[in-house]
Amino acid sequence: MINTVDLENARRKIIGDDEIRVVRLNMLVDSGAYMTAINETIQSQLELPFIEKRKVQLADRRVVEYDVVGPVTIKFANRKTVCSAFVLPGEAYHCWVQYQWKKWMC
Repeated sequence: MINTVDLENARRKIIGDDEIRVVRLNMLVDSGAYMTAINETIQSQLELPFIEKRKVQLADRRVVEYDVVGPVTIKFANRKTVCSAFVLPGEAYHCWVQYQWKKWMC
């Protein structure tokens, strides 16, 4: 995972390539997921900008609110994507999470 803002700042020569914040991870992937989730430790290492708060309904039907941060670049083998991420509390395992867009519309 790479701080996308850092990538752009390095491209513009605002920061050096050695200043780009990068974290190497093993991630759990759900092929039906729409958005990634990271824990607070990864968020503090990458220092991703806060975007908004979103409410999420968990499998046990509880509704919780998480920060959304980004953009973050995710690279795997010869693929990459740029996305936002939910920030899960504490040392929660980072993964791709699935949610339904309809639940966000109020």
